[in-house]
Amino acid sequence: MLGKTNKLEAVNQMLSFIGESPVNSLSDSAGAGDTPLAENVLDEVTREVLSQGWHFNTNYDVTHSPDPTTKEIILSESVLRIDVSLAAYPITDVVMRGQKLYNRAENSYEFTSDLKTIETIELPWDELPEPARRYITLRSARVLQDRTLGAPDLNEIGTREELVSLANLREFDEQSADYSIFDSHLPLKTISAYNRKS
Repeated sequence: MLGKTNKLEAVNQMLSFIGESPVNSLSDSAGAGDTPLAENVLDEVTREVLSQGWHFNTNYDVTHSPDPTTKEIILSESVLRIDVSLAAYPITDVVMRGQKLYNRAENSYEFTSDLKTIETIELPWDELPEPARRYITLRSARVLQDRTLGAPDLNEIGTREELVSLANLREFDEQSADYSIFDSHLPLKTISAYNRKS
């Protein structure tokens, strides 16, 4: 059984893409060729991909309570994006500023009651599903190649593989999320408006 791609394997795949030898450990690779750069690129691309928000890194109905003294809601460092349900909070518009929740409707950081949010969070590599690891690895390899070699032929090959893995990731995400037409804001708003009139 092959198992999932671990971080060392991902970095070694990236290194092979630029013609470098694999390493035995990430902890002993400081200053060893392009290995530290490869690991940095992998982390950078991981954050970029996770920031898009997928079913596997999105949490719903996360309750936040304001601080009793400041009335501010401080968010975890792992939160990449945050929002509230329009159906549950029709006049509340929140965004993340720094690690605080900001109420754009009131132009204030203060909240007077608990708030349930929808959060996109950063996950450690070992908690990512394999389709995400595959896409992130291939995208990272192409980015690393662009930054070190800049070879057009390699870039074209990497782009093709990256697009296939992205399609696989999207298919995986759709299947695991069980999306329907009612998950879209516009149909839900239209149906709600129709029900109010009837």
